Amino acid sequence: MFIEERQNHIYDILKKHQRIEVTQLTEMLNISADTIRRDLKAMEKSGILKRTHGGAMLLSKTGFFADYEIRANTNHCIKEKIAEKALEFINENDTIFLQSSTTVALLASKLKLFRHLAIFTNSVIIAAQILSYSKTISVNIIGGAVSNTTKGIAGPSAVRQLDDISVDKVFLGACSISSQWGLSTPLDEEIDFNRKLIDTGQEIFILADSNKLETKSTFRISGLKPNFKIITDEIPVSDKFSGFERMIADGMKFISVDYQAQSD
Repeated sequence: MFIEERQNHIYDILKKHQRIEVTQLTEMLNISADTIRRDLKAMEKSGILKRTHGGAMLLSKTGFFADYEIRANTNHCIKEKIAEKALEFINENDTIFLQSSTTVALLASKLKLFRHLAIFTNSVIIAAQILSYSKTISVNIIGGAVSNTTKGIAGPSAVRQLDDISVDKVFLGACSISSQWGLSTPLDEEIDFNRKLIDTGQEIFILADSNKLETKSTFRISGLKPNFKIITDEIPVSDKFSGFERMIADGMKFISVDYQAQSD
């Protein structure tokens, strides 16, 4: 088992149990205790967990943000399905903004189906992806300093550039979505950029797996708005998600990966 794959398994186990012992992980993953301890040390350095005596505990959702590579491999199958669903809302000749998100990056990898799109992005990974397979799709990247955490650009100069951009559709990821708190992030560097980004598009598509619903991160980006379309793997229907009912009544939409658009 590769290191990233092994650490993804540990992360998934921690999300389920919140706290775990090294002995439990060795039994679950059939890996030596020394290897587990090295993984836990590396994951603690990345800000994912806190090591405890004999094990580890997941850090609060409000504060941690995993490295890009770990996030890209977490819930990968679900993210693929969400990206496939998002693809259905893109048309030839659209002008779209693709934000620096691991799920949005999966969407970007699928745009080779189109010949003529105008793409704006703040992600160096997304820009490189599209340029690697298309000579006809226009790619415009926001300028500024690149964050090693997000592989994206979101500083003050990037925010100012959004003043001169208007697109048909914005596709962005979300760390946390709460019916009361709205969209939020553990990264203060992203707040102003994402707030401004939401105002650049006629349609706003938020790509997020369902375990991000009714969660909060440290910094609030925006309240939920009627023009938001949240594409997720599971529509929130339990009492836990009843807070979303008012937003849905106001026009906000949840779109599941199993949703089938009705033909006219």
